[in-house]
Amino acid sequence: EKTSNVDLVQIVNISGQVITVIKNNGMDEIIIDGNNLTEGIYLIRLFDKNGNQIVKKAIRGSL
Repeated sequence: EKTSNVDLVQIVNISGQVITVIKNNGMDEIIIDGNNLTEGIYLIRLFDKNGNQIVKKAIRGSL
């Protein structure tokens, strides 16, 4: 997904709790710092300006 098309990024834990929300203010690149996340499985939700959503799975640590 082109970053310029991404309006909002959410990081959600496996329980469905939104951990982080990043608003794209016209940047070409969004950097997600995972250092504050505990080990586990997370969903990264990417929303475009039309509300369309792409979901990616991320694993933090050695599961």
